[in-house]
Parts: sequence; C-alpha cells; structure tokens
Amino acid sequence: MGKKDYQDFKININMKTIMLFEEMTEKSFYDMSNDDIYLLIYCAVVVNNNITITYPHFKTVMKNEKIARELFAKCQSELDFIEQFKKYDKEKKADKVEDEKPEKLSNIINLLILQYGVDIGYVMN
Repeated sequence: MGKKDYQDFKININMKTIMLFEEMTEKSFYDMSNDDIYLLIYCAVVVNNNITITYPHFKTVMKNEKIARELFAKCQSELDFIEQFKKYDKEKKADKVEDEKPEKLSNIINLLILQYGVDIGYVMN
C-alpha cells in the first residue's frame, strides 16, 4: 500500500470508531488523552476504510511525517466538529469525584439497541 493510499483514508469519528476505541483502551471516549490520538486515528482508519492492518504496523506507517500530518489534520477536523456540540456543566465538573469515570458510549449504544430496540444501522451510522 502506497503513501497516497493512506492520505486518501476517510477519518470519521462515528459510533463504530468510538466503540472500537473504547474496546481497545478499556476506557471511555470522554477519557481520551492526547496520548490516545494515534489509537483513535487507527480505529477511524480501520472502521471507515476497506483495510486490515495491525496497530503496530499502523504506528510504523505514522512515522512518515507527511502521512501522519494528513491523518492528524483529518482527525482534528472531526474532533473540532464533535467539540462544538458538547455542553459543559461547570458545576457538575467541580463536584465530580476524581475516581468517577465517564460512561462508555458503547454501553449506551448497547442499551439503545438491546433494551429500547433502536435500529442498529441508525445507531452505528
């Protein structure tokens, strides 16, 4: 696979991407740190493109600065889009217990599908 192929990848942070990210990190998408960005991009590439690649191989691909810069820019654009819809409740954040972890979106997705019967295609896409 050539360099151009990697630059053409779609980077969509959708429910499938978030579920894979949460599965691989065992933490909530809302707990994501800057150290997790490679893994988030990897999840977005695997979910949204017709490719099978291991995470270690993907990390070697990301050593190419041009490819990494392109994929980081696409991911940042997606994160900026998502960020505009977040509503912050400063009082709740101030009262938050430090050990309390945010709910995983994958748990909420499972609840919507299994308990409330929401169509899986609707939820995932």
